[in-house]
Amino acid sequence: MVCVLLAGCGGDAAAPRRPVAPVAATLAPTPIVAPPQPPERAVAPPAAEAAPPEPTPREPVAALPPCPTDPRDHEQLPDHVVQLVALSDGMTVVDLGSGDGYFLCRLSRAVGARGHVIATEIDKQLVRDLDQRIAREHLSNAEVLFAPPNDVGIAPGTADRILLVKVWHHLPDRAHYAARVARALSPGGKVVVVDFKPGGRHGAGHGIMPEHVLAELKAGGIDGALVAENLADQYVIIGTVRAAVRAELKK
Repeated sequence: MVCVLLAGCGGDAAAPRRPVAPVAATLAPTPIVAPPQPPERAVAPPAAEAAPPEPTPREPVAALPPCPTDPRDHEQLPDHVVQLVALSDGMTVVDLGSGDGYFLCRLSRAVGARGHVIATEIDKQLVRDLDQRIAREHLSNAEVLFAPPNDVGIAPGTADRILLVKVWHHLPDRAHYAARVARALSPGGKVVVVDFKPGGRHGAGHGIMPEHVLAELKAGGIDGALVAENLADQYVIIGTVRAAVRAELKK
């Protein structure tokens, strides 16, 4: 009974096994789902660039009338003298001892509307005459100042150029006056002296030797030099303030 049972149970013989399906075969592949994409935004076409506004037409600037002529022009050569003064737009120029204002119109044109012309005189009647001339010739950038005989009559460091035409030989204390000129000049400013030599054909007993002018300017702190010119019986000296004197004036 026991043996029959053992034989029936398989004894040494192996019981048949159930086939096992591979793991991969039993797992269905997971489908790959792409993430949702945001809806495309409509892009507006680039706007056409606005055309720049048309410039406002500018009013034409009226041409300035020519400066009045004078019988002295053929000898004094005012345009030539003003060229030697070397003015530019916006400068301040002093016509020292302006007299009847012979140079004012040309000086006014040379410095332009942004510039400044100052005419000085020690005679009150001449001051009134100069005011009338400025009004008559419409020199809007010019003015007249009454100046004392021993001073330039303007604030220190004001003038880019100081012009003295046939005036220097009239000054009483020229070395002192040269120091006042140096004080009135701006940094880089220049003084221009135009005068006669004594005994010249046009000097009529007036004038001063150029070497005396150079010495008097030097005594006042100004280094000067004669420059080439085309004037009859006149010479031109242009001077600048010495650096050491300029440094002292700043203190």
